[in-house]
Amino acid sequence: MDQYEEGGMDPKMRRHLKKVMNTLFLGLFWMFFMTLFGFALGWAVPLQGGVDGFNIFFYLFAVVSFAALLRYYYKLWK
Repeated sequence: MDQYEEGGMDPKMRRHLKKVMNTLFLGLFWMFFMTLFGFALGWAVPLQGGVDGFNIFFYLFAVVSFAALLRYYYKLWK
């Protein structure tokens, strides 16, 4: 009887696959929301010829959330 027959997959491979899927999902999730808030709601592009509070908030949030995402990736893959 194979040792992985009941579980179907090597536990190390399962953990690695979970890390890969988590990385892909969170990266795509972050990109989706940055695109949604930035372009669909117009916060990334200065409208009416000047920068307003929404533009500043969007870019600050984008930088801080990207840094948090990279920190999470670093801890996940360490």
